[in-house]
Amino acid sequence: MNVKAANAEALRRLTAAEPVLIDCVPASEAFGLEPQTVLHAGPPIEWTAMSPPVQGAIVGALRYEGWAPSEAAAIDLAARGGLRFEPCHHRGAVGPMAGIVTGSMPVFVILNRAFGNRAYATINEGLGRVLRYGANDENVLARLAWLRDEVGPLLGRALRRKSLDLRPIMAQAVRMGDEMHQRNIAASALLARALFPSLAREANGPALTRFVDFLGDHDQFFLNLAMAAAKAALDPLVGIAGSTVVTTMARNGTEFGIRVAGCGGRWFTAPVNMPQGLYFPGFGPPNGFGLTDLSGSCHEWCLDWYAEGYYRESPNRNPTGPITSARRVSRGGAWRHQNPWSPVAHRSSLPPHLRYSDYGFRVVRLG
Repeated sequence: MNVKAANAEALRRLTAAEPVLIDCVPASEAFGLEPQTVLHAGPPIEWTAMSPPVQGAIVGALRYEGWAPSEAAAIDLAARGGLRFEPCHHRGAVGPMAGIVTGSMPVFVILNRAFGNRAYATINEGLGRVLRYGANDENVLARLAWLRDEVGPLLGRALRRKSLDLRPIMAQAVRMGDEMHQRNIAASALLARALFPSLAREANGPALTRFVDFLGDHDQFFLNLAMAAAKAALDPLVGIAGSTVVTTMARNGTEFGIRVAGCGGRWFTAPVNMPQGLYFPGFGPPNGFGLTDLSGSCHEWCLDWYAEGYYRESPNRNPTGPITSARRVSRGGAWRHQNPWSPVAHRSSLPPHLRYSDYGFRVVRLG
């Protein structure tokens, strides 16, 4: 088959996909995930090459499963080869960020009704300190246990009562402004509306209340389902001889990898680059003086009073602003702004009696 014909067949299979959400069960039941096996995002990688967030997520997963009693024991188990690491994609699964999956974690089961293949994804934990970002404290582990013991079984019963066709939900969500990655508000709301009748018939009281509160406060709940629906749609393309369609794009924090339909399961990888953007304090790259966090975290109040045309007549060295004004100078940008607003050269102003969550001042210790 030539490339044009192969890609036409790939497109036919992709557009014919019918991803249907049919169940939620532990990964060990869904696809036979064995004990002491940890799935991760991206292409294959060994423990020593993993980034700290991925290692942190694995440490949390080992403690959650009861395979290690402490962080130190978890690190020792991973470092001495006591675990099997495998990409999620090798088991038909996907996961955001670190993408960690272990046997007792509940996973959604998505059936591609057109071709009979299945894909899997964990339940999205929400935002903040979560396992997928490498957090592994007691609150993170308690939430994972709640998802395993209460939420997963409840969702499984509801979905076995009535499966959900994901394609219409996703199509409607796109028309409402979602893009199935950072914006999932509409898809999450549409999913909740479709789920509620079955949920109400399968549970009541505190368990249902806890989950409804969680879902109602969780704009990203649909993300994992969108990823699994895409995988269910793309997996039938794998193995089409001559096709150049990319069937997988994934990263593990160290390498970025793709797989191509005509090359089967082979990975093509390259080192990841350092993103250019805003970072939490202590994580960003240093400036030319070796200092970090000097811009981008908040607007900085300055002592100078503000005048719009002041620089046209100010001294060239250390201009201090007019004697008085109704507004103080502020410099730089904040966590909620795009990069052009973030450098300290960006000058703005504000009346000094106002307070905002993204305004602050810098303290310097002398001596």
